Amino acid sequence: MRLLRRNVMSLNLPSQFLNVTPQKTAGGRTHARPEPSLANAQHHQQAVSNQKVHAQLAHITMSMQMMQAKIDQILNILNRTAQRDADFRKLEQMAHAAGKAARGM
Repeated sequence: MRLLRRNVMSLNLPSQFLNVTPQKTAGGRTHARPEPSLANAQHHQQAVSNQKVHAQLAHITMSMQMMQAKIDQILNILNRTAQRDADFRKLEQMAHAAGKAARGM
């Protein structure tokens, strides 16, 4: 029990996670000595772990949104380039047809 108490105390938990129980000193006087509650300590550790995971997920989500914005920009550029290429091919075909018509006259 003493080892458990020492291990839980080494977690440096805030005081609200510690139960205070009266203890007698060698002189017989009573004083308050914090005795950690294992359930509270585990709950605190889980809450801290959940906060870390939540922060990591938020960072990943933000990174994915930024990547999606970049992908959208690239696709927009590619679409504009493809449209220009199609327009250019159409102009080439028209010029070729005009050249044929001019030679045929």
